[in-house]
Amino acid sequence: SPEAIRAVLDAELDLCTASKNLAEAPDLPPLPPYSGARLPSGRRLFTCDEYLFHHRERAEICLANARERLHHAELLIISNHFWSFFHDWRDAQSL
Repeated sequence: SPEAIRAVLDAELDLCTASKNLAEAPDLPPLPPYSGARLPSGRRLFTCDEYLFHHRERAEICLANARERLHHAELLIISNHFWSFFHDWRDAQSL
């Protein structure tokens, strides 16, 4: 959300987010995927737009995706988050 983006930047932290999220924050520059900018405040803003590791993919596919991106990218930022509300916690096999 624009509020969350602003809260991170107001806390004087750098931010990596999906490029589509910047469209909802008109005070920030629009950036294409896999790019970055330094804001007037001195904070850095980066964009990423794909999941390299996804729980629905086999580990071999995730590793191949990561190697392919690393081979072509000058800078690779890997961030980790988990959408716990999508996870079926009742299924012990899913952990």
